[in-house]
Amino acid sequence: MSEKAWEAIGAIAGVLALMLSIALEWKRIKELFASARASSIGRIDVFIHAIIVVAIRAMRPLLVILAIMLLGIWIRSNLLVQPLHPLMSWTFWQYALAIAQVVPLALLVYILVIEPWRRTRRAEKARDLLAKSWREAIDQIPVVPIVFYEDTFPCSWVHSPEQATSYFEEHRFLRANAQELKDMMERAIEHRTAHKTVFVFIHDIVPMSITQVRDPTCTIRRYLDAGGRVVWWGDIPLHRRGLPGRAMMEQWMGGPAILSVDHYNPVHVKTRDPVMWNRSDLDGNIQLTDAGRAIGMTVAGQCVRPARVDQNTIVYSEIVGDLGFEEPSKSLRWAISWRKVFNAHYPHSGFMQYLSGEVDCNEKSVVEDFFRFSVSDWPFAFTT
Repeated sequence: MSEKAWEAIGAIAGVLALMLSIALEWKRIKELFASARASSIGRIDVFIHAIIVVAIRAMRPLLVILAIMLLGIWIRSNLLVQPLHPLMSWTFWQYALAIAQVVPLALLVYILVIEPWRRTRRAEKARDLLAKSWREAIDQIPVVPIVFYEDTFPCSWVHSPEQATSYFEEHRFLRANAQELKDMMERAIEHRTAHKTVFVFIHDIVPMSITQVRDPTCTIRRYLDAGGRVVWWGDIPLHRRGLPGRAMMEQWMGGPAILSVDHYNPVHVKTRDPVMWNRSDLDGNIQLTDAGRAIGMTVAGQCVRPARVDQNTIVYSEIVGDLGFEEPSKSLRWAISWRKVFNAHYPHSGFMQYLSGEVDCNEKSVVEDFFRFSVSDWPFAFTT
């Protein structure tokens, strides 16, 4: 084969690798643009994020192809074209080129063997690093995903929470208790790394350690303002607060003051009576939005205290129809699953409400849907 043929093969392989990368990340790219349509996120930022996603996915196969091509060219030039020349007759440059083949060989070994091993080791090591130095942990892994779960901490509408916790831990999330949660958020704010972290709350009760006061100066709101992401499900966001001690909690109602999001109790259209515990005629009116379908959501949720759509950035599921509200609230749209961004510099951040209502973590499909929701629209490398 001629040199031009080798170059043509390399070019075709590179194009195929790029097309494969786009195909593998197509769902995520669609999600980014769906988020832009459903929110105020700038299209230029979304386009840049899409390029980064494809580049990250394409980098590894392109490096493998490059290493194989370099090896192939060297074998062809030094072993096939001159197979009878003894090693003693080689020139200095031939020896140099032979030694240089250690580079593509080492690259292949690193990409296929060492790099996956190191990724696993870094994730495991981060458990200790988080307790010592948050900045060191950030340097060790691209994204620090945390799942909040504590055996002695109560839940409100979430049942069998240990099942969901195990699922997230299997997918490289690190478990944290209430005190560790506060320390991690404070360090993320201090070191300006909040935008590279995500905290998933398995408990639907917020700990007092991060909600010291019912206003935006508390830890969780400052973390959101810094570009962090908090994912919630179950009971109304920040409605109940866990107190120090085993299974102690209070009705706190901190959502409106801290998140500036109001939730309402729909009433029966005919009788005007509250139907919070009898919603069969309302749950059927819930539907996924384009943004919800784009991230692969399969569960629309229950109509328990829907939130006003105009207060949120992205809506993933909503309820349509007459909820019994008086004018002018009657004409508004109402969100079931949503995300509100507090820092416009990081459009992937914010407070995310998945489901509002009873959650049984023994239903694996719900836990899997919650996981997809938690890591959706994430621009950084995230190993699952």
